[in-house]
Amino acid sequence: MNLGQATISELDASKTLDDDAEAATLKISRQKEICSLKISVGSVFDDFKYDDGLSGLICWSNELCDLSNSDVGNKIIEAGGDLFEEELASLEIQATTDWGPVKCPTGEAVIVGPLTFTNIPARFIFLAVGPLSPTNDDADWDVDQDENALHVLDTELRAAYRSSFQKIAMTGVEAIGISPITSRVDGAMYERTLWVGLKTVIEEAKRTQLRIINLYASSGKEANLLIKMAMDLGLQC
Repeated sequence: MNLGQATISELDASKTLDDDAEAATLKISRQKEICSLKISVGSVFDDFKYDDGLSGLICWSNELCDLSNSDVGNKIIEAGGDLFEEELASLEIQATTDWGPVKCPTGEAVIVGPLTFTNIPARFIFLAVGPLSPTNDDADWDVDQDENALHVLDTELRAAYRSSFQKIAMTGVEAIGISPITSRVDGAMYERTLWVGLKTVIEEAKRTQLRIINLYASSGKEANLLIKMAMDLGLQC
């Protein structure tokens, strides 16, 4: 897809799907088996459930791995209690900068787990650090849209998703819950960040043992965009 020719919201990728569809299960083909990509409106923490094997959640964070800066992060901290916070505190500091210690550089991910906290709906938490705020209200990239800046945005965004899925492949996790990390919804980079993230998820899922990816959108409109994007990338229901 050429983002310069049309906005993603103008896509009509499938005549078999309602234009306003807010949920769909699509198939990611692999050599041995299919991975199901389930797109719906929801929350990684509140709506994810998988009882048939190892599962994980991808949680967007910052370089300090401070989860208190997002709604999902705060829910995970509350559910895990003191023991989970000890897990976070024990993560190795990889560098020290003027902004503070770095436990996970931008474009990378770290594993917390396996966990045994019954109130957390997964055995593994994958903390990923992208070039955008975990709260999905980042407006900085809407201001600086020169070619070099966009290249940095795309590269770091792909790297963060890719690192998460590489960590997932190391654990043998079969199902994950994830929400896209984006710029602000009304910003110029919103659809671009959705597109880059989804494309990377589909590509990287083929290198894992994942059976199910639950991709939670923040709204019906976002879910519909993701479904159209997935179909434009060749996925089928």
